Amino acid sequence: MMKSELEELLAREELLWKQRSKAEWLREGDKNTAYFHARANERRKRNMISSLQSEEGCFTSDRENIQDIILRHFKTVYSSTNPDLSVMEAILILSILEPISLCNVIYKLASKTIANRIKPFLNGIISSSQSAFIPGRLITDNVLVAYELNHYLAHKRWGSMGHVALKLDISKAYDRVEWVFLERALLKLGFHSEFAKLIMSCVNSVSYSIMLESEPFGFIRPERGLRQGDPLSPYLFLFCAEAFSCMIQKEEREGNIQRVAVCRKAPRVSHLLFADDTLLYCQATIEAMDCIKGILTKFESASGLKINLQKSAVVFSKNMDQALKQALASQLGVVQVDKHEKYLGLPTVAGRSKRELFVSLKNRIWSKMQNWGAKRLSKPVGWCLLKRWHKLFRHMPWDAFYYLMGYFMTLKVCLQNSSGSNERQSIHWLSWKKLCKDKNNGGVGFRTLKAFNLALLAKQAWRLITYPDSLLSQIMKAKYYPESDFFRAKCGGQPSYTWRSILASRDLIRQGARWKVGDGKLINIVSDPWLPRPLSFKLIMRPKTLQETSNVSELLIEEGRRWNEELLEKEFGEEDVQSIKSIEIPSPVSTDVLVWHFGNKGNFSVKSAYELYIQQIDEASTSVSFGQGKNLPGGWRFLWQAKVPPKVKLLAWRACKDALPVCYNLRRRGLLIATNCIRCGDDTEDVLHVLLRCSFSRQVWALSSLPWRWIKSEGSSTEEWMRGVWQELNGSDFSLFLLICWCLWWSRNQLAFEAISLAPMDIIISARRVLLSFQRDPMVQTPPGVMGSS
Repeated sequence: MMKSELEELLAREELLWKQRSKAEWLREGDKNTAYFHARANERRKRNMISSLQSEEGCFTSDRENIQDIILRHFKTVYSSTNPDLSVMEAILILSILEPISLCNVIYKLASKTIANRIKPFLNGIISSSQSAFIPGRLITDNVLVAYELNHYLAHKRWGSMGHVALKLDISKAYDRVEWVFLERALLKLGFHSEFAKLIMSCVNSVSYSIMLESEPFGFIRPERGLRQGDPLSPYLFLFCAEAFSCMIQKEEREGNIQRVAVCRKAPRVSHLLFADDTLLYCQATIEAMDCIKGILTKFESASGLKINLQKSAVVFSKNMDQALKQALASQLGVVQVDKHEKYLGLPTVAGRSKRELFVSLKNRIWSKMQNWGAKRLSKPVGWCLLKRWHKLFRHMPWDAFYYLMGYFMTLKVCLQNSSGSNERQSIHWLSWKKLCKDKNNGGVGFRTLKAFNLALLAKQAWRLITYPDSLLSQIMKAKYYPESDFFRAKCGGQPSYTWRSILASRDLIRQGARWKVGDGKLINIVSDPWLPRPLSFKLIMRPKTLQETSNVSELLIEEGRRWNEELLEKEFGEEDVQSIKSIEIPSPVSTDVLVWHFGNKGNFSVKSAYELYIQQIDEASTSVSFGQGKNLPGGWRFLWQAKVPPKVKLLAWRACKDALPVCYNLRRRGLLIATNCIRCGDDTEDVLHVLLRCSFSRQVWALSSLPWRWIKSEGSSTEEWMRGVWQELNGSDFSLFLLICWCLWWSRNQLAFEAISLAPMDIIISARRVLLSFQRDPMVQTPPGVMGSS
């Protein structure tokens, strides 16, 4: 009874430290180890305010003075500036938008519910230049459009008219929004007055207290600003930003601002927005700069938002005189730069050396991995962290740029060196290729970097195909394939690096894209992929009499409602006929549509594209060999589906792969050590000896409740032995078997590194205790005292 209470208290303490360490992504980590304590202590130091600088420039460490400085600052931030709303008529009066009446929404509904009500209408309200928080629009849309425009400016060396790209920095955007401006914007955008009141009642009902070293103080009743973390706030800020967009569009219509186009047939662009990240593009003239400055002044006066000119920057096209550049930059009051280093966290221009483009990204990865504190982590935990590298670095431009092979190799070295040890001479027990295999094929499912990169780029290519009306698709088509389609597009002259990156994924798209037959008028019988038969999706034999220009519609009768079976039998071979007949004709008849064959309901997914690429390039993933093929009894599911903590599964997998640092394996890898068993001293210490053949291990198995006749039936390898045991034991017994293996390995390390010798019964008790704890609470990862040594 006391042990159960102790374990419950330990579990609560572990949860507390996990929460304090803010390591929510670490679900398979050590149980209450130094890692979590270190993370929590680092956060405490980072969040502690020991001194502050006042507005007068004086530093103080006195607690009362610190509180006074904080209160004065936030009261200033959240105090209204009595905005000039006379400019609101010029901001949104010209917007032609459908009114939305949602006055039936109850006042006390949560802001998330109100936000969900607003979402379906955002596409009709917000202009195409804004890509934040709107369903169907991605952050990469603006990144790629901006990259094309910046690429155009960087290569524009001729012509009498120059162009400018102005990047604006808005300071404390959410905190400075004036409530009266927001309410007026809602009404101008066509929202019902009752709905606007409902939203404003959510906005102006806020009050703040300040937490200083875990103690609240002060009371602030703000007069402006949006709450950070409120599900409604991002959408409300979009309405404020739309006012800025409408001001620019008004000046465009009046001819005061001339937009920029990357080529003659491309749509012209004047601004790109992602929430408060703003890029302006126009012709570089004194009049245009005056107009932009006037827009910024009016918008600041009305909205309360503040443009930080010190952090804003301007880039000019190459065909402009330097003196004119300096004059225009001075007119705007911003600094002139050769290129904007980042937009939305990604590079804006690539030079000839692509390696330089990714140096900062490599440094970010290495810095993040160093922060894992690998010396505090066991090898299994390091691998669990590594398994999630693609989530940790989700802000990297995997879906915007194609990475060079040399960069892939550098990343692989970083990832391999971070898998549980900071030592340069750490042993890599298995090759990266083997680790990247699917779990059911004998790997642990690490991402293959190149495949992941191409799968994400394929998503961009698929959007160009399936969203032809988007701003990005129109620009790409006008510049690179104006008279054809994406599948027949060429690289073109002076292509941007983003376009070449997307083209790199085209072969992958071809392997998974096919036409879904509707009326058949858009599908060529011979050249187009339309049969549900991967990977070519095309006919095996050409039709006997039909022309090569014939469409699928010629194979349909009764107004396209069914196949002309007589014609099919006449024109095609038996296999093609059966494949064609398997296609169901939709009712009512619709137009033909391109679908992703390997996705759910024809929808593209990065996961299916990744798996398709792996299937094509890695023959080992489909080979049939013992220990790695899918035709083995149960595959590797016997291990990964076991009801034990993930770390135990990983240790068992390493044992099956002979990737544990036993004496024999260390000697094989060049360490000059004895190979005798650390415990019994007789035989060579290999993995199977530690887990079964050692006299100590045999005592442990004899004391367990597991049938000895199945345990002692060893095979030619650890993997074969574990498979044989799995086939004979039920699920609960096999879980206990794996936990005993874990505890045997732990006890071996305790003896080797701590000189602590445990009795065989201690192993059984620890294994049973953690099994019961795990069955009761799956978040309990390891037994008390077990630190997960490698």
